Amino acid sequence: MKQELRLEQRLLLTPQLLLNLKLLALPAIELQSLIERELETNPVLQSLEEETEEATISKGKFFDRVSTPPQPSRPEEKPLSENTEDYTLADFLQEDTGRLPLDREQPEFDPIETISRASVSLSDILLPQLRAMLDESEIEVAEYIIENLDGEGFLIITEEEILRAFKIDQNKLNKILSIIQHIEPGGIATRNTQKALLVQLEILEYDKDSLEYKILSDYYKPMCKKQFSAIARKCNVTEKNVKDAILNIIQLEPKPARRFTQSNPIYVSPDFTVEWREDKITAVLNDDILPQLRLSRHYREVLLNSKVFPKEEVNFARAKFNSALMLIKGIESRKKTMRRVMNYILKQQYEFFQRGKEFLKPALIQDAGAALGIHPSTISRAIQGKYVETPFGIFPLRFFFVSGTGDVARHSLKDKIKQIIENEDKQTPYSDEEIAEILSKQGTKISRRTVAKYRDEMKISNCSERKEI
Repeated sequence: MKQELRLEQRLLLTPQLLLNLKLLALPAIELQSLIERELETNPVLQSLEEETEEATISKGKFFDRVSTPPQPSRPEEKPLSENTEDYTLADFLQEDTGRLPLDREQPEFDPIETISRASVSLSDILLPQLRAMLDESEIEVAEYIIENLDGEGFLIITEEEILRAFKIDQNKLNKILSIIQHIEPGGIATRNTQKALLVQLEILEYDKDSLEYKILSDYYKPMCKKQFSAIARKCNVTEKNVKDAILNIIQLEPKPARRFTQSNPIYVSPDFTVEWREDKITAVLNDDILPQLRLSRHYREVLLNSKVFPKEEVNFARAKFNSALMLIKGIESRKKTMRRVMNYILKQQYEFFQRGKEFLKPALIQDAGAALGIHPSTISRAIQGKYVETPFGIFPLRFFFVSGTGDVARHSLKDKIKQIIENEDKQTPYSDEEIAEILSKQGTKISRRTVAKYRDEMKISNCSERKEI
């Protein structure tokens, strides 16, 4: 056997880091539910509401030594009451199915497992499948792509943004996108419904010469407008053939991520509130709904004076204490990262918060990552499902990371196009080229093709269809 010495660099994710990343992706409401469950299951973890007589955890110091050590003999146990802190091990065994947490027959408590009981995300479902098909470097790109999907499973960033974020070539990106897009039902990470349905036809092994494929590829808009006879003439088939083909098409899934997303209503609780204080704009983190956490005085005493307590109770306290400490550190790390990202948004979008939506500027996640020294995927987690309350309404944090033209963001361009169309003469509506000329005169250079693209995304008809007689 040949021996060789090899130097390699690896990124190892510790349990604490994994927990930090999981907590970072949780919205405030889900994090609140997670903390409340932990308070119920981990006796070492307490909220300030439960114990008002003790001071909160001091900065950089999670427990203090008791001033007076206990007597050598075990103190006599008192009956449990609402105002006492003297819990016994038996009190917790009932909640833990009668087994010690460190019993060999039962795995040690894992704080990361707690996260999985929150609502399941698209990433939680897709990534385990992708890990069997992609290598580690490709998984990182795939995770970034999945985190930049909208609620229906469509990609909301451009391929150029992905290429710049990871410095990979187009062929490798095409491979990763193709694998994601061909996960059943097919079409996840495509640009729109039309492309998602075409991928689903490929998965179902429809030939590109099939009538279904031709209709979706070349006559998608006429199909949506039910112009069956026009499609039949252009395809040189009967109208019945067209209707039969469309019957097959409507069996497909127009929203590829729908089967993975929950149908429960989403309640928005802003994570930040933007305020003006002394002529300065400030973002306040709304963490009032989160319980203030601390560590039990009794179990601190158990660990600090382990020789006078039973071994089983010390082992129990140590396992639960480590889990509670990891959770507290993870929550603090989440707050720190979110504040940094929000402060970056305030700096980049100062005019928006001062003057309104039309002054939103283009901003990319990878630029934020470079400025903050944070990986783009971590930025994506930090803004995922998070909202900010502003003087102009409540917006998702992802709203502030958008491409655009020049110094004008995509959302602002869409608003300007929509406003021009709303104020046009309905008998002589503007063409896309005329809208581009109007915007150019206003100082925003944009191509006719881009105007048409944004108009289609807003589901606004072209000039001939808008014309009123």
